[in-house]
Amino acid sequence: MPLPLRYCLCRFTYVYIFLSLSTVTATHSLFPQHSLNPSLVLSTYQTCSENGAGDLTASFSYGSSELFVANTGVPYFYPWSYDPVCTPFIPGFGSELCVYTKYTFSDKRGISIFTTPAIAEKFAALPPFQVDLVLDGINDPASSWRIQKMHTKGFGVVASQNLDWKDKIMSTTPLLLVHPPPSALSSESVEIFLRIAIEQLPVASRDWYLGLATIFGIENLKVQDVLKANTFEVQVGGVMHLAVFPEQSRINHDCGPNAQYYIDHDNLSHHVHAVREIAEGEEVTISCIADIYFSDTNPFQRSSTRKGYLQDAFSFTCTCLRCTSSKESDRNLKRLSILERSLSYWDHKPQTKDVMAETKVAEKLVASYLVQKLHGFMDRAYYFAAMAYVAVGEREIAISYAQLAMDAKIMTYGPRTDVQVLEDIIRNPEKHPRWRKRYLERGR
Repeated sequence: MPLPLRYCLCRFTYVYIFLSLSTVTATHSLFPQHSLNPSLVLSTYQTCSENGAGDLTASFSYGSSELFVANTGVPYFYPWSYDPVCTPFIPGFGSELCVYTKYTFSDKRGISIFTTPAIAEKFAALPPFQVDLVLDGINDPASSWRIQKMHTKGFGVVASQNLDWKDKIMSTTPLLLVHPPPSALSSESVEIFLRIAIEQLPVASRDWYLGLATIFGIENLKVQDVLKANTFEVQVGGVMHLAVFPEQSRINHDCGPNAQYYIDHDNLSHHVHAVREIAEGEEVTISCIADIYFSDTNPFQRSSTRKGYLQDAFSFTCTCLRCTSSKESDRNLKRLSILERSLSYWDHKPQTKDVMAETKVAEKLVASYLVQKLHGFMDRAYYFAAMAYVAVGEREIAISYAQLAMDAKIMTYGPRTDVQVLEDIIRNPEKHPRWRKRYLERGR
């Protein structure tokens, strides 16, 4: 039978939702002047205060059972601004899915999450929900970039000033995070909950989300359409959630990007840095296939593979320089792969008497990365170069490449990534097991 669920929306009204696993009907009007479905009838019972506190009783009923939760003073659903709105228990999935919103998150930017109650507790325990200072420097007004209409790609982000390598371009939090819903919930059912999630956000954030690009242009599935076109992934509670960061969603893809990003899962923040000099007025780009180590598709694969993935996953055809000059690009990638393999066998004895042969290959590898416009993935090339110079006892050059590799890796994977090997080289390359290995092999 349908499950009646009543909840209080702070500052607004009581709402009834009747739902089953296959269909959803609702009577709601979260923002009457911006109602997504004005034909639905509102039943008003009581208003509550902005922070969710107030003298009220929330009821949750299923069949003949009914649970009453008193809410007097501090809301029982702290730190959320509104009483969560939930699906019924979903057999096979093992939980309900609920909408959780914090209206005041990050100085009233707001955040809405569609997830299980168990994972919601893990969200609520994250630092941004506990200490406001955690988000200092996040969601700052744009100073080094601006959004503008592009000739062939809709909107894009361009640099509003000259940017150097490692310069921060933007750091923001998501407006929406979504636990991938089980197939038992229809798209129409999911859309109802996601529309509640969006409408509970501050007006500016809600309008920003709804103004983002879509893929299919299906108006009655608009929130999911935006999610599909603009999704990143954030892991919380051991589960990857789809996340929309509106600023980053305006950055277009390039297989040879001039910027790189990482996501801080604990602080729910997305950080973008320049990986080469970017001139004022130049478009800022990132790669949608940026994960080298943990993805089936990566920037080192053939153009046809990359383009096929982008078409399937994001419904666009890549026209970047690497893809439009695909034959030359693929030949260069093959040569690059050969160079990497030749440097990968650290214990293999070189066939040449030239003790510096490995460093020459490493320098050629670094140059090949740059020719391929792989500035965003230079940590690999710099690492190979650092190891090659360690092996011949070139202390300063080894340290320099290790520092470059560490900086590049942090811009890709964040400050918590494992860089211990690189730090050890920077501190004391002489203690590395490969120190002067190529000379020692020759008894020198």
